[in-house]
Amino acid sequence: MAARRFLLLSPIFLFAPAALLVALAPTPLRAEDEPEVPNAKFNFMGEINGNGVSVRSGPSENYYPTGKLDKGAKVKVVGIKFNWLKIEPPDGSFSYVGKAFVDRHADGKVGKVNNTANVRAGSSMNPMKTTIQTKLVPGADVKILGEEDEYYRIEPPEGAYLYVSQQFVQPVAPIIAGAQPNQNDPAGGAAGQPPATGDAQANAGATDATNPTTLARTEVQDATHQSADALLATPGSTPVPATGPGVATQPDGAQQTTQPSATAAADSKFEQLEAEFTEAGRKPVTEQPIADLLARYEKATQDSTLPESLKRVADARIAALKVREEARTQLLATRKSQEEMKQRNQALSAERQELEERIKETQVDFYTAVGTLRPSSLQQGPRGTVLYRLTDPDTGRTLVYLRSGDSNQLGSLLNQFVGVRGELRKDPLLRMNVIQPTEAKAIDQSRLGNGVAASVMPPSLLPKMPTTASNEAQNASAIEGH
Repeated sequence: MAARRFLLLSPIFLFAPAALLVALAPTPLRAEDEPEVPNAKFNFMGEINGNGVSVRSGPSENYYPTGKLDKGAKVKVVGIKFNWLKIEPPDGSFSYVGKAFVDRHADGKVGKVNNTANVRAGSSMNPMKTTIQTKLVPGADVKILGEEDEYYRIEPPEGAYLYVSQQFVQPVAPIIAGAQPNQNDPAGGAAGQPPATGDAQANAGATDATNPTTLARTEVQDATHQSADALLATPGSTPVPATGPGVATQPDGAQQTTQPSATAAADSKFEQLEAEFTEAGRKPVTEQPIADLLARYEKATQDSTLPESLKRVADARIAALKVREEARTQLLATRKSQEEMKQRNQALSAERQELEERIKETQVDFYTAVGTLRPSSLQQGPRGTVLYRLTDPDTGRTLVYLRSGDSNQLGSLLNQFVGVRGELRKDPLLRMNVIQPTEAKAIDQSRLGNGVAASVMPPSLLPKMPTTASNEAQNASAIEGH
């Protein structure tokens, strides 16, 4: 038996250095890489021996994680490549297929493939969907779990596999084709029969060379580069601890629980960062911890233990956070400008209110402009409006134009001295100030300066003050011919 084990293991040790060099060589993953790992002749059940163990889309830490498994979870191992076990997708796993390649029918929860389609590994930890697991041929049925962008989220079809590091899986029992599992003896003993011990075990080992269980153990032994006893315990005996990366032993030889590797720790830390990024996205941009998240994602890209697939996710997050930071800066600047404008308007409003209150106290009627109302030969502006002139009663020169949509409002006041209230605006066509009156009424010209005041007043009625008529008023008066 020892000689047989030596013969089986010798080729492995001879080729181990070359395999190690190949494993360590940096091989960049393309977006369409499909892991090529053949299925083993015999399969076995394994048990996860640590918490937060990453399940990946391919047999390398460069492939993105699709989920996590905790201690005690069972996995079905169907193949191996170096230190990575090929497993059937555990519960909760899902895949993606392009919507264009599937025709939904019935209640929409099932579909039929209409053309050869790639099936991609889905992840509950990040949005990546680049690793191809298998292909579906036309006519294949898929179970649709949901939709995401241009893909359907589907139940992993036959031929879709995932991968987990060998150091986190403890073999439990071989899987024999056609055999019924025995609940009383997970190692494969007959139901109701006590486990063989002592000489009985020795005899069984000598005569069981063709037994399927023995063949399965041999298959597992060759695949994982460990002894058969280390992988599958003999019925009734205690499993022999495995050795290798990630497995520590105490002084008395008792096996310790395998601790997560540096990569597993980096995955867990990155998963927490992703959760904080998602939570931040639910808040207003001004309340998000953008600087902190940006610094942590940039640090993650420099972490040598973080897989390249997650570093690409981190790069995308950094770009998104920079856009958010720029948007927040612009928003804060706009808000500051609006606040300053609001304060100025409040100051102007307070000043106007104060002025109006003072005028009320002195019982002065305040108008925007006063003067003699006359018709205008210039009729420019929106259809349905009439242009009038408010003039100096002595010189006839135009002080300001009035534009009204109600001809009856001002028509009855023509050639009278009136006071007008309304907003004073500059008209670019007339090159003069224009008022759209909100109120106009005839007033006593003699009350000007004695109970009546205005922003625009006839110069001739202010003999003690410098003439305020502008050159624009003189030009407009010349045009009118008055």
